[in-house]
Amino acid sequence: MVDNARHFPVKQEANETRSDSELIAAMAAGDTAAFDALYARHREWLYRLAYRLTGNDADAWDVLQEAFLYLARKGGGLRLTASLRTLLFPAVRNLAMKANAKRRRLVAGDELLASLPAMPVTAAFANEDLRQALQILEAPHRLVVILRYIDDLSIA
Repeated sequence: MVDNARHFPVKQEANETRSDSELIAAMAAGDTAAFDALYARHREWLYRLAYRLTGNDADAWDVLQEAFLYLARKGGGLRLTASLRTLLFPAVRNLAMKANAKRRRLVAGDELLASLPAMPVTAAFANEDLRQALQILEAPHRLVVILRYIDDLSIA
């Protein structure tokens, strides 16, 4: 489990009741607290997804930062027609793929496999067989399994 105090220093506002769409609109109007609220609301999900896709803590943090920079740049002209996670997912996936490609260029073949850190044991990865099976799958297949069976997203 992620130590929220150490990993995520920005406290989520318990009083924040605005929807993601309302926060995006407020962010576009210059409300920095709205961006902070979006960050606090979605950071842990985004980090976990980035970590699963990269298998690397440092890369996951980079992906998290880049994804929120992407959101901040989009800010003014952004209109949500689905959930914010639906918007962020392709950005996270693409950023993770770039991070993985960059790491592969730096380390070749078996050296790459030896250098990958073990995934942290969480409730979803408590089953060693599942963790090992995910390590074997190619990235696109691993992504489908993670999203469907670990994050419990629908097929649609």
